Amino acid sequence: MADGKSAFPRDVGQRDRAVQIGDQDVGFSDLEPAVRASVEGYNRDDCLSAMRLREWLETLRAGLAAKGAELPRPALKSGDPSKALDERERKATALREKLLSVDDRARYLLAYLLDWHRREDKAVWWEYFRLRDLPDEDLLDERDVQTSHSSKTSSRSRRAR
Repeated sequence: MADGKSAFPRDVGQRDRAVQIGDQDVGFSDLEPAVRASVEGYNRDDCLSAMRLREWLETLRAGLAAKGAELPRPALKSGDPSKALDERERKATALREKLLSVDDRARYLLAYLLDWHRREDKAVWWEYFRLRDLPDEDLLDERDVQTSHSSKTSSRSRRAR
């Protein structure tokens, strides 16, 4: 693990990680067992990855501290959202409750679109990391990745040479 990469086995394949649930009426317990297992596997992989990253960083920190480096830990901050974000979420929640007070499909959809942009921004980063982790062969099948079909190698692998 000297290079900082963890080699723990993943429970879920990269393509299975992109589980999307489009219907807000479906709860986790209502999902098909295979989909639920995929979500659980993704969450397990995510937790293991975060734990191993922390362990690796702490190992680096201990090595630097042993050489005399002073590495003060950052001061703990409140986990509360900023005032602006907190106010926006408070307003969105109040409006969502008002919209949901009437049994109407259009109002229901609108209620859950209130924070759509905030959620959608997260998907862009999820896709970035998914594509970054794909093997070169799989990148050839991705339409959002520039590859060289004639040489059957991706532009990423050509740059690395």
